[in-house]
Amino acid sequence: MKTTVDIYNNIERFLEQKAVIFFSKTKQLEVTKDNYLVSSFLLEEAHGADNLPFGSVTSNELTLQLYNENDVFTPTNKKSIYYGLMKKGIKVELYIRPVADEGTEEYDWDPLGTFYVTDWKASITNTTATIIFNDIMYELFKKDIKDMPVQLNITQQAFYERIFKKLDIPANIDNTLKEVLTYAYVDKNTKEVLTELNMSSLSDCFCNHVGEIIIKSINNINDPPILITDENQIISANIEQSLTYDYDGINLKYNLPQESQIQNVLELKGVSIAREITSLNNVTLTGAPLFKLCASILNNEICEIDDIEASTHIANITFNNKGNDTVICDLTLLGTLLQNNEVTIGLESPTSYNITNLYIQSKKHAQKIYDKLKAYISNMLPVLELEIRGNPKFELGSIITAKSNKYKLEYTGILIKQTFEYDGSLKSNITLLDINIMKGA
Repeated sequence: MKTTVDIYNNIERFLEQKAVIFFSKTKQLEVTKDNYLVSSFLLEEAHGADNLPFGSVTSNELTLQLYNENDVFTPTNKKSIYYGLMKKGIKVELYIRPVADEGTEEYDWDPLGTFYVTDWKASITNTTATIIFNDIMYELFKKDIKDMPVQLNITQQAFYERIFKKLDIPANIDNTLKEVLTYAYVDKNTKEVLTELNMSSLSDCFCNHVGEIIIKSINNINDPPILITDENQIISANIEQSLTYDYDGINLKYNLPQESQIQNVLELKGVSIAREITSLNNVTLTGAPLFKLCASILNNEICEIDDIEASTHIANITFNNKGNDTVICDLTLLGTLLQNNEVTIGLESPTSYNITNLYIQSKKHAQKIYDKLKAYISNMLPVLELEIRGNPKFELGSIITAKSNKYKLEYTGILIKQTFEYDGSLKSNITLLDINIMKGA
C-alpha cells in the first residue's frame, strides 16, 4: 500500500524504519528497532551553511547508532561475522513507513536515501557503534575535472551535462537553465565549480531520496505548496532577525573572460624520448586555463610530435622518435590563455555581502543575481526554521506553506534543509527560503 503526504501528517501515526547495509554482494544486514537499530539522524541540505544564501553544494549525511552486542560492529573484532567487511565505502539504504493497523495491508517502504560509509566508530568499551555515511556527492567532490576543455557559448544546462559526463555519473538536470555562458571552463576544484555554477544558475544540486543527483532551479517555481499547520506538523518556530542587521549592501564581482596574447604555455628542458613512440601525460601547463593551443616547437630533427591533447590545465603529448637511440629534446608550446576580467556591481565595505563568480558572464545576468541577493539581505525573514513532526515525503526543493496560529505566521518557502531524527518516533527540523526572494526579480 502506497503512502502519501497526508498519511505521514496523521497525528496518530506510528512509524518504523530500516537500514539495509550491504557488507558485500552476498552479505547484507537489515537493521530495525527489533534487532540492532538504536537511532538514526539524517541531515539533508540543498546547499551548505557557509557564506552563501544559495548555491553552495554539499553532501547529505546519515548517522546510525547500532546496538553493538558482542562487539559485532567493532571493526577490530575478529570473531564478528562482519570482520574485514566494516570499512569505508559500504553502501546503506535507509527506509521508513507507517505501521499499518492490525489486519490491514502493510504500507510500502519509502526510501530516505542511499549512502556510503565515511567513518566507523566502535570500541570494546561501548555498547553502541556509530557509523557515519554520506551520499554520492561526497566522493564526487574528490574527483578532478580540470582537464575539461573550454566550451564556447553553451547553456548552463549543457555545462552541467558536460561536468556530470566527466564525473561519469547520471544527473537529472533542470531543462530551464538556458542562460548562455560565453566561456564555460573549469578553473577550480569540483565542489567550487558546482557551487559557483549553482549560484549563477540559481539552482541547487543534491541527492534525492532515491539516490539520484538533482540539479533544480529555484528561480522557476511552479509546484503547488504543501500546507503544514499546528494541527499536523508544526511544533515550534525559530524566527531569526533579518540579515539587514549584518550587511549594508551587495558587492558582486562577475566575470567577462578574455583571450590573452599568444605566449608560452609550456616549456620543458631535457625531455628524454625513447625510440619510436613515447607519451608524456598529465603535464601541467603554465598560466592556465588554456584557451587555445597555437604552436609547438621541438628542437630535434629526428623527433616529431605525433599528437597533443590539451585541456585547460594539462596536456598529453605523443612523440615519434625516428632514430635508433634515445634523444634529449627541449619542448615549447605556445597558446592563448583565458584571463578572468572582474566587473563589480555594488560597493565594497566592511559590512557588504561579497560574492565573486566566474559563471556570471553578462551585465544583465549579473544584475539579476544582484537583485536576488539584495532581496535576500533586505528580507525581514529570509529563512524560517521550524521544528516539525517530520514528513519523509518532503524532498529538498519542495514548496511548503507553514501556517501557524500559535506563532502568528503564514510563510511560503523553498525547503533548503531538513533533518530526520528517529529513535522509535520521528522528529524533524526544516529550513525554508522565502519564496518571495526568488520571485522578486
